[in-house]
Amino acid sequence: MANTSNPMPPYKALDVAKAIIQLCNENNIPCTPMKLQKLAYIAHGWSLGLGKGPLIEEPVLAWKFGPVYPEIYDKYKGSEPITPSTKPSELLKFEKTKELLDKVMARYGKYPGVALSALSHKPETPWSLVYKPFIRNIIIPNALIEKHYKEKIICE
Repeated sequence: MANTSNPMPPYKALDVAKAIIQLCNENNIPCTPMKLQKLAYIAHGWSLGLGKGPLIEEPVLAWKFGPVYPEIYDKYKGSEPITPSTKPSELLKFEKTKELLDKVMARYGKYPGVALSALSHKPETPWSLVYKPFIRNIIIPNALIEKHYKEKIICE
C-alpha cells in the first residue's frame, strides 16, 4: 500500500478517514461526518505545512460548509455517530503517519464538527479564498493549504 521509503505518501481520502475514525474510537471521541471531513482536511494541511507533502491524494473541494472530500462525504453522510470498521486501519502502521494523525487528534479532536467548520471559514483561510456560493466543486489548491498551515505552525 504505502511506500515505506517515502515518509509521508499521499493516501486515498477514505483510508485517511478510516484511520481518523479508529483514533476517535480508541480515544472515546464521538465522530460525525462533519468532524471527520474537517479532521481529514486539517491533517492534510498539517502534512503540507510541515513540508511532508500531501497526506490525501484526492483534491479537497470548497463547499458551503467548508472543505470537503466528496469520497468521505458520499460514504459517511447521515452516519451519526460514525462507527469504526472492525478491521484496523493500515495507515496507523506507518509511524510518521500515525504520529501526524495523533498530533492532529490531540490538538483538534476535542472540538465538535461545527467548531472545526468555523475554523475553516475564518477570513483568509484557503476555503474562504476560493469558495463561491452556489458553486460546489471548486478545488482548494494544495499551494494555498500549504501556505496557510505553514503560517499556523509558525504561530503555534
